[in-house]
Amino acid sequence: MSEFIPATICPSLFSSIFARCRQSFNPDIIYMDIRFPSLLKNKYFLVLVAALVWFVFFDQNNLIQQYRLQRQLHEFRQEVEYYKQQIALDSIDIDKLRNNPEELERYAREKYLMKKENEDIFIIQD
Repeated sequence: MSEFIPATICPSLFSSIFARCRQSFNPDIIYMDIRFPSLLKNKYFLVLVAALVWFVFFDQNNLIQQYRLQRQLHEFRQEVEYYKQQIALDSIDIDKLRNNPEELERYAREKYLMKKENEDIFIIQD
């Protein structure tokens, strides 16, 4: 019918938690009648709950790890888009440098501070 668990704690602390308390022949030990819902007695439900807890927290591919991997994948996809844009811009710059000698001269002067023999270079920093 019901299971009894011995406890040496005052029953008033657990009166709201447990349905009823009974005192046995020994006045020092108090037996508390604990009633479990029928769902907690169902072995299939308990196996399902245990499997869910295992998959959520303890498995190699748990939900926390899946969230981290999804976030990392999103960051990698953003990086791929960024690098594709940079490649497109660099390809345009390379075409300009290959086809236009004035552009090549401007690029060399700006990036590598190159000059002609009779010129002076003044570098102004902000």
